[in-house]
Amino acid sequence: MLALLVAAGWSGLDPRLSLTGVALAMAIGGYLHSRCVAETLSNGITEISTGQGLLANGISSGLVIGASLLGSPVSTTHVSTGALFGIGVWNDRTDWRTIGTIVAAWVGTLPLAAVLAAAVASAMSDSIGV
Repeated sequence: MLALLVAAGWSGLDPRLSLTGVALAMAIGGYLHSRCVAETLSNGITEISTGQGLLANGISSGLVIGASLLGSPVSTTHVSTGALFGIGVWNDRTDWRTIGTIVAAWVGTLPLAAVLAAAVASAMSDSIGV
């Protein structure tokens, strides 16, 4: 969000309009794809019992709260996935293909975001003559 505000000021865009646009895009993305994420988390990683699900949620909550108290940004989806993966390994019921897909998406996100950001920054600087 900070980068968006800086870019908005740099490009002359209204920061409130920019934040609203990003929030709207995130809401639409969540609406369209949240079921897929929920399905993967609930059924794709491993088979767990109700008690194990409670344990995974408790571990995830504790880690997120602890990180928040330390001021460390963490992804609740990453933490939940890790907890479920740990239970799956312990039970020897992990779906390794699903885990591989998740890890590939996580590893690919940062470089892809960097390339897209560089392309947009280059296009913006060319269009405004900087």
